[in-house]
Amino acid sequence: MNDPIRKPSAVNAIAAGARGRPAVAAALALLLGAAFWMVGSGGLAGVRSAEARGAAESPAQAPRVPVATVGRDRFAQAESWDGTLQAVREATIGAQAQGRIVKLHVQAGDKVKAGQTLAEIDAREATLALSRDQAQLGESQATLAEARAAHARSRELFEKGFISKAALDQAAAALKVAEARQRQAQAGIGLSSVATDHTVVRAPWDGVVTAVPVQVGDLATPGRPLFELHAPDKLRAVAFLSNSRVAEVAAAPRAWVRLDAAGKVEQVESAQIVAIPSADPGSGTTEIRIELPGGAAPGADWVPGRHVRVAFELTSAQQALVVPAASLLFRGELVGVYVATDSGFVLRAVRVGQRSGDSVEILSGLREGERIALDPVRAGLKGAMPEAR
Repeated sequence: MNDPIRKPSAVNAIAAGARGRPAVAAALALLLGAAFWMVGSGGLAGVRSAEARGAAESPAQAPRVPVATVGRDRFAQAESWDGTLQAVREATIGAQAQGRIVKLHVQAGDKVKAGQTLAEIDAREATLALSRDQAQLGESQATLAEARAAHARSRELFEKGFISKAALDQAAAALKVAEARQRQAQAGIGLSSVATDHTVVRAPWDGVVTAVPVQVGDLATPGRPLFELHAPDKLRAVAFLSNSRVAEVAAAPRAWVRLDAAGKVEQVESAQIVAIPSADPGSGTTEIRIELPGGAAPGADWVPGRHVRVAFELTSAQQALVVPAASLLFRGELVGVYVATDSGFVLRAVRVGQRSGDSVEILSGLREGERIALDPVRAGLKGAMPEAR
């Protein structure tokens, strides 16, 4: 009778070789059963893993991304130039007293408050000068008291006829000299006190220390810079334009300042444009200032000295194909957007034109009526789908 199930030839060969040896046959059967059980278990685990992946990637778990329809809108043409950020209020704090610097209380980058001590200068010379002037004041006060007493006695003697009018005038003159010397001594005290105060350098207002060009032990002399300070609460952008474009730019209704920081573009709009009424004869340029709205920096990356891009609205608005600036994805030199389709999103390269506010002009790569993702990061996730209309 034929077996209803045919074993593989390799198994038949092994079984045939084991006939007549019951122990070997039993061990072989045990090994073959374990192998078939492991294969079956692995297959079951694979099926369950596939089912889990399918459930995780089901449409219900896919991220939903908001989209916008590409259309034409009134777009103001603008031109841009390179510029730098500048603090509206900055100062170089110099020494007003002479002496060795004995202590520095701040370093570059420290924030300070108005009146805060920045440095101390050796005050021994100023202190000795103050002590000398105080002694001179005491001497002048004693001389003044003596002159007043002498003048009083001379007047009394003159009234009794014991001295002449000339002697009385001489006593009056001596009194005036003593009064003048006392005022001089008092002025000396004031000067010495001010000189002593100048040995302590203080911050004139709240700000940030940007440079400390001295060290402890350096000789401070009147006029030597000790600190550079700026106020971070007021900033502006500065650009130098050709003299032939100044009149056109100064009449622009709006301007934008753009900063590329940490891979993202930050932009602020300002309507205050100031053209400095003087030109550089060497470069043939004029300084243009764009005050930041409210004067405050929009982020921590906005610090004096940073390079920015300054754009001015120079021509009237016209119809153009525009998209929100937030929908653009930058990958090196590539600029693209995620276009919504029935099956998800497709990354498409585009060529952009100028930027006006939060809108960017699209020169090629998109058609009017197409839908694009407003969040390109989420749109790039696996299984991302556009939100329902």
